[in-house]
Amino acid sequence: MIIFYFSGTGNSLAIAKIFQKYFDNITLKSIPRELENNSFDADDESVGFVFPNYFGKLPGIVKKFIYKLNLEKTRYLFAVVSGGGGSGYTYKYLNRIIKSKNKILNAFCETVMPGNYIIAPIYYEYSNRDEEGKKALYKDTGIKIAELSAFISKKQMYLSKMSGITKVIGGILNLSNNLSDTEKWDRNFFTDKNCNFCKTCSRLCPVNNIKFHKDKPLWNHNCQLCMSCINNCPKQAIQYKNITQNRLRYRHPDICIDELLLRN
Repeated sequence: MIIFYFSGTGNSLAIAKIFQKYFDNITLKSIPRELENNSFDADDESVGFVFPNYFGKLPGIVKKFIYKLNLEKTRYLFAVVSGGGGSGYTYKYLNRIIKSKNKILNAFCETVMPGNYIIAPIYYEYSNRDEEGKKALYKDTGIKIAELSAFISKKQMYLSKMSGITKVIGGILNLSNNLSDTEKWDRNFFTDKNCNFCKTCSRLCPVNNIKFHKDKPLWNHNCQLCMSCINNCPKQAIQYKNITQNRLRYRHPDICIDELLLRN
């Protein structure tokens, strides 16, 4: 079994690692790394995707990868989508992509996880929750993956109940399709005086969007809005407008920065 994952702050990677409890022969592959290596072969009969919901849709980098992925040898496909409020419309969009490749999405699971979207003006504080709330979400996700794994092991169809929260929010916000254009959003990131030029942000960026110029990180307008840079900065030196200065950063407690790094 192969699981392709995309994870900015660890939620999706942590979910992918849960499957290792239930399957012995399993390989986890980072979607950004596969894209960088131009590796698009899924040499296994069972293939899974684990990724977050962005505004009710697939992250651009995930969509690009799956379209390019060779699934000729694959007979069973499943996906787990996480989000602060659910999976939004991702089942609809993912299913459309899979059908275009003459395949069937055999199983789909929605999980609610603590949100990492620290730049949100309102919703972030709710989606990130307190520590007890986070633990409850981690526990619930573990239960869902255990249930899904039983269906996967028998190659059965599975579709979890999906929340309507992000469907409504995503639908409203995407009326003008503004939120699909992620490239322009990174112009509002900046570093404060705490930046020590460690370049962790650049090494984490899944699309190599952050370059250093004269000891200053510059965002180059190919942002995926994964929030990896701002949440994982060791000095919490990255800010967004005047929104994030007093907000707690988030990374899944079971995932360390080294597991997310794309470049050494």
